[in-house]
Amino acid sequence: MLKRATLYLRRKYRRTILLLILLFVISFSLAIGLTVWNSIGAVTCGIRQELGTSFVMRVPSHVIYGTDSNYTEVVDENGQTKRQYTGFTLDEATVEQIMQQVEGLDTYNAEKSEYVHADDFSLLYGKFANAWENWNETGGDPAERIGWKILSEEAMLYGNTDSALYDKFRTGAFELVAGRHIAPEDRKKVLISEQLAEQNQLGLGDTITLSARAGMAGLPDTYALWGEAQEMEIVGIFHINGDQPAGALVSENDQTYNWLICDLETACYFQYVADLYWYTDRMIAPQYDNVTFFVDDPAQLDTVMDELETLDGLNILDYEVAVDDTMYRTTVDPLLSIRNLVAVVVAAVAAGCFVVLCIIFTMWVRSRRREVAIYLSLGFRKGKIIGQFVLEAAAVALAALILTAAVCGPVAGRIGNGLLSSAVEAAQPEEQQFSEDELWQAALAGETLYHYDSGTYAGPEQIDFTFGLVEVLILAALELLIITAAICKGGSFIFSMQPRQIMTTLS
Repeated sequence: MLKRATLYLRRKYRRTILLLILLFVISFSLAIGLTVWNSIGAVTCGIRQELGTSFVMRVPSHVIYGTDSNYTEVVDENGQTKRQYTGFTLDEATVEQIMQQVEGLDTYNAEKSEYVHADDFSLLYGKFANAWENWNETGGDPAERIGWKILSEEAMLYGNTDSALYDKFRTGAFELVAGRHIAPEDRKKVLISEQLAEQNQLGLGDTITLSARAGMAGLPDTYALWGEAQEMEIVGIFHINGDQPAGALVSENDQTYNWLICDLETACYFQYVADLYWYTDRMIAPQYDNVTFFVDDPAQLDTVMDELETLDGLNILDYEVAVDDTMYRTTVDPLLSIRNLVAVVVAAVAAGCFVVLCIIFTMWVRSRRREVAIYLSLGFRKGKIIGQFVLEAAAVALAALILTAAVCGPVAGRIGNGLLSSAVEAAQPEEQQFSEDELWQAALAGETLYHYDSGTYAGPEQIDFTFGLVEVLILAALELLIITAAICKGGSFIFSMQPRQIMTTLS
């Protein structure tokens, strides 16, 4: 069989060359598709493990501050009767219970935010500083002016267990450009923005002092210190991506450039101090604003959520729980769109190849009807005749596959990364520009117009599209399957006709 196949290919070399060209085009098309498909699949699996999926838990604010049934009267250490919060909590003990009893959780990030006073550094200019500077001394209340002054020195402090897991960093809204992130074991550490560092000539290792002041709550003794001031070491500086309105129409504590990101313990301390001095009739247990739990495998998220509902001593319905797979989805979706496009193209190519090869091999086999009739007359098995034709085509396909392997890698890389660039660009949010009138109207309405580049693509900008052994074996098997099916269909008459019929009825 091998000798006859080789002899035929050599004698009909023109037909062999045409078949080689056709099979090369088919092999090349399928190889590009397989390479892009498998490479993106590998990257997607890596992203799934890196970004994962998370869910966020929080206690509704009305439960803590607006529900009397969650308070019990107690006598404090000074003999005063106060109301003690005894409702359900979201604290370290709750978090540890969830992490220990729910399988499939990888890690978590607890968050706590508080207002703080900038003792020894200045915030970027905002509407409170503008109000203080332009206060009318002849007609205004001096106490009001000093109130504007302290509010111009008030910033937002965001405590995190691990700032690398803070959603602004995970989504790319914030980007660490110097130093390191806040770690769970850190105490009195802080990250500041590039703009704040530049304005105050601050760098890594420098310290800033934060405190809580009575005037921040609108109380008369404006600069009275609540608790103790905290000296914070700057361990990192971050860059902010996106459109960030600032200036005289935006409050200082609303300007992202003035935000401070610190360790969780420091933020909780300022919450404790604020509650202690502000609430004279009640005592509030320490609470995290929210906790983000990260799941090992996004596919197991539903299982994890079901298990969470069955925990002893924890009624998940008491909490606000929201699934957060935005980052995973916005990163994977562009990749999946490429895979889906490639799948459609490969399916179309495979279907087209099958049709073309059926036509080619039908003409090929039928042009050899005399040869087939002679083989049958000599007693050759029909399967052996088909096998010879398959062997001939397979030999040409092997040569086409070798040529494909030599050129596929670089071409697949260009095509795949070109598709990736287009998909990533399409996934980026549109830039927003705000006019002064829009800022003014937003300021009057108490709204902010921030636009972060968050929830955007966070995967690789370039992918190594490799045509490896796995792709070669898959392609070889796929081509052999297509060739065999096409030849069997084109040579179906061999199984249904006798030699005399083949010679007399086929034109």
